[in-house]
Amino acid sequence: AGTSKNFNKKYPKSTLPKKTIHLNINEATELQYKELYGVGDILAKRIVTFRTKLGGFHSTEQLKEVYGLTPETYNEIRSQLFVPQNFTIDKININTATIEELDNHPYISNKLASQIVKYRDKAGLYSDISQLQKMYAMNDTLYQKLSPYLTIH
Repeated sequence: AGTSKNFNKKYPKSTLPKKTIHLNINEATELQYKELYGVGDILAKRIVTFRTKLGGFHSTEQLKEVYGLTPETYNEIRSQLFVPQNFTIDKININTATIEELDNHPYISNKLASQIVKYRDKAGLYSDISQLQKMYAMNDTLYQKLSPYLTIH
């Protein structure tokens, strides 16, 4: 235990060499993520996996949702991250998606997926995504997070 204390005193984090890069968070590979301060093998893999499940990031803020990425690490790297303006997110069509397809999205619980499909089966196709705001399992925060990933076409 004494050695790690000495190591930390001898080599404080702030003096560790850092590489300054600008990373498109929707195209970066695990290897590129690992070039960022505080991001190792496991965290890089989690970021790429989460991005894939989401259908892409629409904001760098979404990286805060990746398990294991501390607020400190995010604050350290956020100036190096960007989402290109012309990036297109993979969207889920709520008029054709199955419960399973909806449930695979990180922001959609099985309960919400079931409600979306049951409502569609009873009332017909959705004419607007905002109709989801009436769902029991939906709140304003969730709707704001989820709506960029949904379409009716």
